[in-house]
Amino acid sequence: MTVEQIANQVLKQNGEIAALAENVKSAHKRIDENDRIINGIHKPASNAEALTLHIKLLTERGGEVK
Repeated sequence: MTVEQIANQVLKQNGEIAALAENVKSAHKRIDENDRIINGIHKPASNAEALTLHIKLLTERGGEVK
């Protein structure tokens, strides 16, 4: 293999590495966005679960739900 062929192969591999790095960066952005969405869903669901438990406890004690 000549020096020119090796240089061309290195350049090609550098391009492939750069493309992979961009793909990883893009995947991380999507993961971060999914985490943000999941956290946005989880908080109201947790609040609803806490309210349901509170109402259940109140009704079991014979209290009024306000």
